[in-house]
Amino acid sequence: MDDSLITTEKILETIKGWIENKTLISPDIWVNAAAKLNVLAGDDEYKLAELEYNLAVKRQELASKPTPEGQNRSMASVNVEIRALPQSKEIALLKAKINRIDELIRLSKLQARLVSDAVMRQ
Repeated sequence: MDDSLITTEKILETIKGWIENKTLISPDIWVNAAAKLNVLAGDDEYKLAELEYNLAVKRQELASKPTPEGQNRSMASVNVEIRALPQSKEIALLKAKINRIDELIRLSKLQARLVSDAVMRQ
């Protein structure tokens, strides 16, 4: 991977580092990061859709496969198997990441608005 590429991971890691080090982040940096995350989050959303589709196909395959006794499988047993797959963990982590991105975008807008309001009052 090209180190010069901007990714959601790099932006989130950078902001996390600033916060951990108690670095003051200017409103324009917040808004710039939010704009980039908004555009780049599409890649994560596409990946999430692909993973969820593949898991749905796997769920369908497991549900249609009879037990060794020849009986239909319960959806509860199918869901237990699905949750144990690595793709389920990957989906959960990706959903959490997308939620963090959405929240950071919301907070960035709020931060910019607060600073703008403070400047207008002066």
